[in-house]
Amino acid sequence: MTGTSLDGLDLSLVRIEGHGLEMRAQPIAHDAAGLGPLARRLRTAAEGAPLPAGAFAELALELGRLVAAAAAAFCERARVRPTLAAVHVQTIYHRPPLSWQIVNPHPIAAALACPVVFDLRGADL
Repeated sequence: MTGTSLDGLDLSLVRIEGHGLEMRAQPIAHDAAGLGPLARRLRTAAEGAPLPAGAFAELALELGRLVAAAAAAFCERARVRPTLAAVHVQTIYHRPPLSWQIVNPHPIAAALACPVVFDLRGADL
């Protein structure tokens, strides 16, 4: 997850057991990683600077690669192989009922070898 402040990437490992109202989540580990130079470019996009479509595609891919590398390293340190990744990343536009989170999930799915769910906010608008 990244936040409005663009100060970094927060990572959590959670064990989820049960189904429906009986579902329980148990935190296992957490960590943080920096966004590096990508933070400035994401902020530019979030501030509404006019960018060509290709620039948004590049940002999404770079963010996906950054998340993939950070998550894979985190899972390796924790000696955990995830069965699902939930990715809530950078919102670059939010004015309900419109909201846009930018990420390319394919590098994350490849690095973690598990399904990835993303763009989680849409169901809440």
